Amino acid sequence: MLKNLQSLICILVLVVLLAGQSKCQEDFHGMYTEYQSDGHQGYSEDVIISVSGRSASQTVNRYSGKIRLLDEDFTPALTDKNSTQFQNLANNVSDVIEEVFRNESGIIEVRVISFASGSVIAVFELFSDDSITQSEIQSRLSQAVSTGQLSTIRVDPNYISFRKNEANATIPTPQPCASYEFSCRNGQCINATLRCNAIPDCNDFSDEANCVFPPRECSVQQSQCRNNRCVALFSICDGRDDCYDNSDEENCVDQPGTCRSVEFACQNSSSPCTLLAYQCDTFQDCTDNSDEIGCAPPTITIDPISSQHLSVGQTLSLSCVAIGVPTPIIAWTWDGGDLPGYVQMTSSNGVGKLTIHNASESNSGRYSCYAINKVAVGNVVSPSAAVVITDFTTTYNCSAGTFNDFATSASACEECFCFGASTICSSASLNVSEVAMPITGAGGRNSISLVNSRLIESNNTQYVFNAAAEFITARNVDTTLPPDTYYWRIPDPYIGNWLTAYGGVARFTLQYSLRTGMAAPVMDAINDVIISGNGIFLAYKFPNVPLPDTLNYYEIPVEQKYWKVINGSSVTRSLFMAVLSNVDYAGIRSTFTSNTTTTTISRLSLTSALPAITYSRRAYRVEQCECPNEYTGLSCQNCAEGYYPLQVSSTIRRCVSACECNGHASQCDLRTGVCQNCAHNTMGDHCEFCKPGYYGNAENGTRFDCSPCPCPLTAPRNQFSKVCVLAPDGNANCTDCPFSHEGRYCERCVLPYEGDPTIPGESCKLIQCSTAGSVSPTINANTSTCDCKANVEGPKCDRCKTGTFYLAQFKGQGCTKCYCNGVSSECSSSNLFISQILDEFIYSEHNYTLTVSDLSYVPPLARPQVNPSIKMLVFEEWSLVPQNLIYYWRLPNKFLGSKLGAYGGTLKFTISYRAQALYNNITYPEVIIMGDRYNLTAAFPEYIGPDSKAYTINMREV
Repeated sequence: MLKNLQSLICILVLVVLLAGQSKCQEDFHGMYTEYQSDGHQGYSEDVIISVSGRSASQTVNRYSGKIRLLDEDFTPALTDKNSTQFQNLANNVSDVIEEVFRNESGIIEVRVISFASGSVIAVFELFSDDSITQSEIQSRLSQAVSTGQLSTIRVDPNYISFRKNEANATIPTPQPCASYEFSCRNGQCINATLRCNAIPDCNDFSDEANCVFPPRECSVQQSQCRNNRCVALFSICDGRDDCYDNSDEENCVDQPGTCRSVEFACQNSSSPCTLLAYQCDTFQDCTDNSDEIGCAPPTITIDPISSQHLSVGQTLSLSCVAIGVPTPIIAWTWDGGDLPGYVQMTSSNGVGKLTIHNASESNSGRYSCYAINKVAVGNVVSPSAAVVITDFTTTYNCSAGTFNDFATSASACEECFCFGASTICSSASLNVSEVAMPITGAGGRNSISLVNSRLIESNNTQYVFNAAAEFITARNVDTTLPPDTYYWRIPDPYIGNWLTAYGGVARFTLQYSLRTGMAAPVMDAINDVIISGNGIFLAYKFPNVPLPDTLNYYEIPVEQKYWKVINGSSVTRSLFMAVLSNVDYAGIRSTFTSNTTTTTISRLSLTSALPAITYSRRAYRVEQCECPNEYTGLSCQNCAEGYYPLQVSSTIRRCVSACECNGHASQCDLRTGVCQNCAHNTMGDHCEFCKPGYYGNAENGTRFDCSPCPCPLTAPRNQFSKVCVLAPDGNANCTDCPFSHEGRYCERCVLPYEGDPTIPGESCKLIQCSTAGSVSPTINANTSTCDCKANVEGPKCDRCKTGTFYLAQFKGQGCTKCYCNGVSSECSSSNLFISQILDEFIYSEHNYTLTVSDLSYVPPLARPQVNPSIKMLVFEEWSLVPQNLIYYWRLPNKFLGSKLGAYGGTLKFTISYRAQALYNNITYPEVIIMGDRYNLTAAFPEYIGPDSKAYTINMREV
């Protein structure tokens, strides 16, 4: 036989776990995800450490196939891979298939992995190298099956299924294992510490076989295996060993029909049955694909009855119906915690039922059903059913000073505490509910944190928390924290008044790990739970030492008889209630030996009394006192308004009214009568004045006596006076306006300031002088005004005077005087747009001529030429014109006439010349404009050289 490479199927799992295409991934997923997050370690019942084999690797092709055996009867033993019948038949089938390829090279191994009914279907895997193709393998096998006989085994000649798996496998070649390693059944070697860690380290899962895990709590959607693993409810009786001890496939009852209870009945398939585990797994197992048709997540079609009110002793019955493919499993939850073991729950064909016979008050609460199948993405949960169970039997009348509305004897009556203010009380009109303490962060007062015996948190603590899984872990405790006893400190948001928790329980789960080889701790005298309040420290001791690497579940009663004062003395009810009234610290022990490496706390909750909308049992052990007028609260633990507490003893508090504070303070100094902590924006020995920034009559005695100063607004950014007084008209007078503001409410600006203080965010700001119209951008310090240019006016020098227009920074007088041809003195900037008169010298000289400055002479022979390559008008024949004259280019008619629209514009031109001698002392103007009996000239400040240069003349007076 080809049995030398038995690790193939699980190495394929490791490869395909990444690609997500193998059933091996699904087979292990239910257990793997649950234990990986919590880090639980199991132990083996048959630990074998061997030096028999170490593995190298070889890559092969992997195929899956099915054949039908005609002479075999299907029995439950064929679902157990560890059974003798399974192993014998699997070996025989593997041998006869390998016999088909006796004369072929390239076949490495044939392995039967499961049997299904419908006669008996053998599901096998075949592994080969690349020396033989898939078509050759399929042809040889089909030919052999068609004869109806494979050696000694008779088979159905018309039934064969064969396909190549998407991913190739990597298989090991045996080599010796080291002494510190575990030898897998397939010859693979792994570190011995990985044995029974709930993670498949051997490729054939053999490191997880025959393991027993520490007790743990499975979720409502899971079932617990015999070895303490948790698997999904839909994994029960699905024909596959999900627990790896086969406990999920025991006690499965077959129904009449072709297929067994653990099988899915195909519709029109040559193979009538396949395992339920293979339904809706995205792989075709029925030849007609009916096992993958109609797959759908659950939908709850009938919710539990929304509310029931029963008497003690009656039977509680709830039902829930859901549809989906595969058929959903129905599970139940209860807001009172874990459902007791006596609760009967069934789920069949999508119908779930919950039954509690002889129900008691403790069974009150909200019940919800969950619908679960392997297609579901998230939780499918029904609306909750509210169940109230009441005891209508005759109750015992408690004597004066005691209470319990549901007592049946004197021993059940509780002493009225009421902080010593009253002896009349009864059971509170509240109902019990479990209040979870979610883990939303790590470290600090507002999150759960690790503190030492002196209640100090270390900055070196390494936290890992998971809000969804409700746990927090501190790692490397033995190496990062100094030796001490450490406690999980309950966050500040969950401490304070715990009076409504009296008679309830605090629940949590602890887990910790020790250094390798260290012994488990033994019982010691160190306190395990500590709470404090009103200066009193109380302690609780666990009944047993929590075990390492185990989920240790605790329920701590919130009742005085289970607690001790920190010094060891007993706790009275009054002392216990005094602590509960103001819990300022609650700590749960997390380390039980100095060898602790990691410590974890999870699933914290505290039962508390809440209004009756919780539909839970009555909180009959929580007192509701008839308090005098000076007191408020269930246990008279608070003082009414106008009174302040006087602590007479640790358990007695008096509310005293000796303060004249105009209703603005509840406490004062008993010796002087001076009020303390004046509220409502008041101040003074008797809270008789309004604080700065407020105005009003504080002696009116209401919380509205003092209002913020409206100067002019009450928002801090617009409250420019922090002092104001109450005026006779009932409004405010602002008395401390800054020098830039004026008015009753500081609502106006004083020159030279501007702004609108009545607009949120605005204020009075120093005026900024216009840079165009003022001599300086800053205010004249002597006049506190802006110094305007000659033709400019306005506080900011930003307006032209009458008879001028166009304010511009370059103008010495700021604005230009109106011209208007002398007929008007009012003008403004036109609404015309700027355009250009442009000449380019490419084809024509455009009637440009040479002349002298007064136009008295035009050289008759001066004919300029166009040079198109440089786009310039050129005159070079200077020998044809008289010398020693100053010549100008005369512009053509389109540049002449009325050019008022050119005011403020520019005249641009480029000049270039060559000369035998250069003259740099010429004083003639470069540009002359003639018109209306006036000549205007423009001269450049710099010398005009022979190089080509562009010039610009501004068409304005300066």
